[in-house]
Amino acid sequence: MQAGLIDELDDEITRWAGATAEGFAVSLDPPTPEAGESSLSLYLLELAPEPPGRGPRRAPLQFRARYLVTASATDPREAHAALGALLFSALENHEWEVDQRPVSLEVWGGLGVAPRPSFVVSGTVRKELPESPGKQVREAVFLPTTVSSFHGIVLTPDDVPIPLARVELPQLDVMTTTDARGRFAIQNVPSEPAARVVTVAAKGRHRHYEVAALALIEDPLVLRFEMEEE
Repeated sequence: MQAGLIDELDDEITRWAGATAEGFAVSLDPPTPEAGESSLSLYLLELAPEPPGRGPRRAPLQFRARYLVTASATDPREAHAALGALLFSALENHEWEVDQRPVSLEVWGGLGVAPRPSFVVSGTVRKELPESPGKQVREAVFLPTTVSSFHGIVLTPDDVPIPLARVELPQLDVMTTTDARGRFAIQNVPSEPAARVVTVAAKGRHRHYEVAALALIEDPLVLRFEMEEE
């Protein structure tokens, strides 16, 4: 999910939510305490840093826009069904980043509502900068590049996909969750350092994997995860 302006991202996320949860009114306003008509709140919770990758071109200005997604209806089951449909749709889209970690009580208190089921979906807002004239050189200059995305799949040793596993790059403080087929994607992973640690958590267990950054460019990374102690 990338856009040049925040309002473009607003339009994109509201179109997605309205098409996914039909019959629900979509709003960018914060969630309300009352459970009234069937409605979705896509509240712009924060603007987070998004370091640009290094390369031969001038780096754009960019940041991440993080939206808090909640659903409300007179029948709680209707709201839960809509929220579940939105979450699965977001997890299946590798261009989006989804954060399922619980929102803090301080945030709910600041919004003036009781804690409720939710997740955060985020996209990049980017402004390209004009290229500055550079000096001519007579020898090749090799500059580090970035990996635009890091794709993979989490499987058991018997090749069974593990859904809703948490995949983290601790060095970048980045996290995502696997979809129903065990797939995941993390955007804008720098190619340096040469090796990175990937952490996977599922069913209360954690495992760490060391992978080479260059290996991430060619093929999706397969992470084998033991669900039970041997």
